Amino acid sequence: MNINLNSLGCVEGALADGVYQFLGLPYAEAVKNERRFLPPIPKRPWRGVLVADHFGAICSQKMMPGLFEWVSPDPATAGQDCLNLNVWTPDPKGSLPVMVWIHGGAFYSGSGGEDVYEGIEFAKSGVVCVTINYRLGAQGFLDLSAFGGDYESSGCVGIMDQVCALEWVRDHIAQFGGDPNRVTIAGESAGGMSVSTLMATPSAKGLFQQAIVQSGAANNTLSKELSGIITRELFSKLGIHEPPDLDAISDGVLLEAQVELMTEIEESQDEERFGLMVGNPMPFQPVHGCPFLPDPPIVAISKGSAKAVALLQGITRHEAPIFYFHEMADFLTDELAWLSCVPIVHASGLDEGSIRKYYLGRDGHPLTKAGALVSDFMFAIPTLEMLNAQTQNNPNTWAYRFDWENPGFNGLLQAHHFIEIPFVFNTLATTSAKKFGINQAPKSLADVTHKAWVAFITHGDPNHPELSDWQRWQGPNSRHCMTFNENCQMDTLVDDRTLSVWGLH
Repeated sequence: MNINLNSLGCVEGALADGVYQFLGLPYAEAVKNERRFLPPIPKRPWRGVLVADHFGAICSQKMMPGLFEWVSPDPATAGQDCLNLNVWTPDPKGSLPVMVWIHGGAFYSGSGGEDVYEGIEFAKSGVVCVTINYRLGAQGFLDLSAFGGDYESSGCVGIMDQVCALEWVRDHIAQFGGDPNRVTIAGESAGGMSVSTLMATPSAKGLFQQAIVQSGAANNTLSKELSGIITRELFSKLGIHEPPDLDAISDGVLLEAQVELMTEIEESQDEERFGLMVGNPMPFQPVHGCPFLPDPPIVAISKGSAKAVALLQGITRHEAPIFYFHEMADFLTDELAWLSCVPIVHASGLDEGSIRKYYLGRDGHPLTKAGALVSDFMFAIPTLEMLNAQTQNNPNTWAYRFDWENPGFNGLLQAHHFIEIPFVFNTLATTSAKKFGINQAPKSLADVTHKAWVAFITHGDPNHPELSDWQRWQGPNSRHCMTFNENCQMDTLVDDRTLSVWGLH
C-alpha cells in the first residue's frame, strides 16, 4: 500500500496479518559525524517511493549484559540513518488513537524494532502503534555545554530526537489513520524515564495528551556537575580536548571508549575520581539545567509541567534481580550482596544500619534481598514520588504493579524488570518472550493487560469489562494500585514498613 506524506514523499508499506505496517520510516536526517552531538534535522523530502517493508538501521550501541543480551539488537545493524520509526495501522483512512512507544535499554542499547514491540495486536485493537529509535550513549547524552552555545543542550539530544519523532507524528500520522490530537507516549525502563523527561520538556508540550510510564520514573537525569565528570573522563580516554576533535573520531572508536568508561564507573569505588557516579550502571542520561530541559523532571512535574496529561504508571514487583545479581546467584552471600549495594545506600543518604537490617535481615536468597533494595531505590520509591507529584496537578492518574512471576530460572527472578512487556503488546509467542519463558504465562493475563493499555490509550481510563474496578491514584494517603496476576486486584503499591525505612512515612 502506498501513502503520500505530502511534503515528504510517498511510502510503500506491506500488509501483515490484516494490519498495514510501514517500517524504517526516517523522521530525521542521517547523523553525520559533524552533527552527532547537535539537534536532529527533520527529514527532507525524497524522490520516488520509499519502500518501508523492513526495519531501518539502529543507533550506535553495545549489547546489554547478562540475560538482556537475549533481547538486545545486533550492533552490526547500526548506521547513521538510525533516526527512523515504524507504524502499524489497521485503517489508513481512519482517525484512531495513537501510541508512540519509546524503547528501553539503559539509554545505551535497544531499538524500536525488537520483536516484543511489534504493534500488530495494538493495531488489531484499534490503536495506531508507532515505535521509534533515538540516539544512545555518548551520541545521545554527552554534555558538551561547557564548550559554548552550539552545544548548550547536547546532553539531551537523544530526547530531542524523541521530540522530533513526535513532531513527525503530529504532522504525518493522520495519513496512516491516526488522530494527532489523541497521542499517548509510552515506554519501559529508559523508555519510561524518557516519557517522564518528556513530561517535563517545554518543547514537547502539546505533542501528546497521555503518558504511560513503565518501570522508569522522573529521577533519571544528571546535573551539570555529574555530566561534566563523564565528559572529562571520556575526553581523556579519547585523547582529545574540545568538541571539534570528535569529528575525526569514528562511531566505532567513540563506542569503544564509551563502553570502557561505563565499565570503569560501574565497577569503581573511586569516589574521588567519579564522585556520585561511582557504581552507576547508566552514566549516560539526559542532562538537566539547560535550555531544553531546565529542571529535573520530578521538579518540573511537581510544578505542573504535565498538568494536562493523563498518566498510567507502574512497576514490576521484583524489578532488579534480573540485571544486577543473576550471574552471581550461585555464589552470592549476604556480605557480597551488601557490598554490591553500598553505592546505592551512599547515594540515598539514608542510615546504612537501618537499610542493611531491613533488607539483608529478611529471609530468602541473597539475590532477592539485594534485588529488593535495588528495586525500591531505582523504581518503587521514585515511582511513588512521581505519582504523587502528578496527582497534585491532574487527578487522572492511575497506578499498577505487575506481580506475575516467571517460573523459569529456579524462580529467582520472580516478577522481574521487562516481564510485563509481552503482556502489554500481547506478544507472548515472540522469540524474546520464549527465551525468558514468559510464553508459559496464561494467555488470559496477556489479554487483560493488553486491553487495559488499549482502554487507557483510547479513553484515558484503563478499566474494561474483564478487569475489576481500578481506582485512580489518590495521593500519599491511599497508594492504591492495580496488581496484574492470574487474579488482578487492587493493592498497596509500597507498604508502610518500606516507606518508613526510606523516611517517607
